Amino acid sequence: MLENAMDIIMSKTCVKFERIYPDETGELPPEGWVNITGNQNGCFSDLGRSPFAPSVLNLNVKKCFRIIGHAIHEILHTLGVYHEHMRPDRDDHITIIWENIRPGDAFNFRILNESIVTDYGLPYDYDSIMHYSMTAFSKDRTIPTIIPMVII
Repeated sequence: MLENAMDIIMSKTCVKFERIYPDETGELPPEGWVNITGNQNGCFSDLGRSPFAPSVLNLNVKKCFRIIGHAIHEILHTLGVYHEHMRPDRDDHITIIWENIRPGDAFNFRILNESIVTDYGLPYDYDSIMHYSMTAFSKDRTIPTIIPMVII
């Protein structure tokens, strides 16, 4: 499924993924590549390229491959793509229900300022693969944490 996720990204963008191999001394480049693991619990990624070491993309087989969108979402983080609901203009498009968010998870809903993230002039995308669901990090999966300001 990982290769399928990469194929989807390559088919829709100018991004190209290449497998790298150790050189004749058994060494890999010191930076500029992604170390894909499944060793730890959960689905997570470094955000963007690290200038000093390989980036890390962890895709736990049991949790991250239920639907291909999870893998695509994390790969896009590795490429430097932020969450849609963290855009500077997000409060014009959604309401965060802070009291419904699990303790310790509110950081997932912070707004990033324009010096960190840009929308490239694109409209807010409620259906973005980088947008959390309406019940993300909810205390109870039946109550919303995100309410759209338009009917979609």
